[in-house]
Amino acid sequence: MRRNKKRERLARQPQKSKVADLAQARSRRQKQKIRKMLLWVVPLTLLFVWFVGRNSAALVSAGDFVETLRIGMVKGQGYPQNTGITELYQWKRMNGGFVALGQESCVFYTDKGVKMRSIQAGYARPAISAGDTRFVLYNRGGTELRVEGRSKNLYTQSYTGGILLCEMGADGSLAVVTEDPSYTAQMQVYPNSMENPLTWKMTAKEGMPLRMAFSPSEKQLAVATLSAVNGETVSNLYVLDRAKKQETLVDTRTGNIPLAVEWVGDTLLVAYNDSVVAYQGKKGAVAEFALSGQVLTDYSLMPNGRMALLLTSGSTSDIVLLDKTLKETCRITVEAGNKVVLTKTGVYLCTDSNVVCYSLEGLYAWHKSGDMRPQGLLQTKAGLLEFRGGVVEKCTNPNPE
Repeated sequence: MRRNKKRERLARQPQKSKVADLAQARSRRQKQKIRKMLLWVVPLTLLFVWFVGRNSAALVSAGDFVETLRIGMVKGQGYPQNTGITELYQWKRMNGGFVALGQESCVFYTDKGVKMRSIQAGYARPAISAGDTRFVLYNRGGTELRVEGRSKNLYTQSYTGGILLCEMGADGSLAVVTEDPSYTAQMQVYPNSMENPLTWKMTAKEGMPLRMAFSPSEKQLAVATLSAVNGETVSNLYVLDRAKKQETLVDTRTGNIPLAVEWVGDTLLVAYNDSVVAYQGKKGAVAEFALSGQVLTDYSLMPNGRMALLLTSGSTSDIVLLDKTLKETCRITVEAGNKVVLTKTGVYLCTDSNVVCYSLEGLYAWHKSGDMRPQGLLQTKAGLLEFRGGVVEKCTNPNPE
């Protein structure tokens, strides 16, 4: 009996040892998982703390990021979509969709065809300027503006002087030009938090701002102004350095009117009534394309710097394609048009009744007609969209082979 009990004790001891070893192994694995997790959590936490410390608008950016994710998750039926806008004033591409403005309302649609916003502002002379995740809706000559996100209102701002011009940067910086009884105009440049704006009191020497554009980093703001000196129009081009809080005069032209200002990387493009000029930092003007007496009706600019100009002379128009150095690569003589859009694969023209597509080599490809006149074209992630009779639909070849 004693021998049997001793054998039983000896048999049980290894089992207890195995159980203890198994528990220790589990504990070691658990500690390893925690250590691996800390290898990710600690650096990410430090990165977040650094980011918040360096960027006062971090929470605003985080909100925009969350909104972008939510918009991407919303399912829709795609296009066509009836916007309810009878006459299109402006429409701008944004991250995840587009914003469109008419006299009756301002709407935001996602790339999947979902209406996220419909704003009835009731402005007499409404206008918009859009960035990646927000846009400004303002009343030209009025005193109120609204900074709108893609799903909600962010800020409403009122001024004592009438609003003349607004420009929204890609990341949400905002430049506002208002009337000032003691100056030609007053400009306020806000960060995306809409706090502590930089103020520039502009005199007759600087002129009245007509066109503005933020650089991609939003550290600089290009401002094209117009004034009258000895009976002649004078256009000044300034670049405002927001960090140094000072403006630099880049160019002065007599007899020229600035029509558009755009940035392509660190190159500043300005379209005047008689030419298109490229500027680079301290070098000044580095390239120029003369319009040769034709009227610039519209233009389209690609992110890589390629450009399409719609030039009108009498009852006919020319589409001129330029490379990033402003050298002409192709010229297409077309019927009179009013809108042009350049894409990676072709160039599109809006006429009074049709949308006409040409290849980048200038060859006719196809056209699309309808009962209503086309009011605009917009290149988005959903493809090329066409606005016609209040309806937005994809613009594709109606008779593909």
